[in-house]
Amino acid sequence: MNWDRVQSNWPELRLSVRRRWEKLTDQHLSALEGKAVRREVLAHQLKDAYGMGDDEASRQIEDWQTSLPE
Repeated sequence: MNWDRVQSNWPELRLSVRRRWEKLTDQHLSALEGKAVRREVLAHQLKDAYGMGDDEASRQIEDWQTSLPE
């Protein structure tokens, strides 16, 4: 699923994000909401919650995106 579809389906995908990354809090997820759910903000929240680097956060987001049904 491309990122534009992630943005437009965010309310439905929020639970998927929460299941995939259980350490993300409601506060982390709230930072993603608004006019545009940005990939960079999700990466930042993953780095904050898990202490991972940029490359690992990007890899995990990419893996999650490709696991979503089109």
